[in-house]
Amino acid sequence: MSQRVMITAAADGIGRAIAKAFAADGARVHICDVNEAALAKFREAHRATEALLRKEPENPDRIFAHAQSEYWVGQAAWQIRDRATTERHWQGYVTEARKLLELDPDKARANLEMGYALGNLCDFYLRDNFDVKKAIDFC
Repeated sequence: MSQRVMITAAADGIGRAIAKAFAADGARVHICDVNEAALAKFREAHRATEALLRKEPENPDRIFAHAQSEYWVGQAAWQIRDRATTERHWQGYVTEARKLLELDPDKARANLEMGYALGNLCDFYLRDNFDVKKAIDFC
């Protein structure tokens, strides 16, 4: 079973380092105290993982890393209630999780990521009755 952790003050410094360490170890990391500066840093990390994935598109570790970047940008956007950015990146998270599952269907990591990614969009669309019909596709 994968660890789930909540990291406060993950925008910078020790909090960010701790969040990265847990994520690198495969934990499901939830962050809070996110602001625009944090979102910018997560976007920077997203660009880096995207570039690495372009070089090795079939590498499960690169796919996983970029999936995490998609999640984190979406999560940071969610904290400031930027629905459009959240939706775009959590859709990207689902896309990367599907790729990972296709490459490693018997690995727990791939199956867990698929579940997490779908669950995020389920919650996103159900929250405040935003789009209940669309939520059915992910719940």
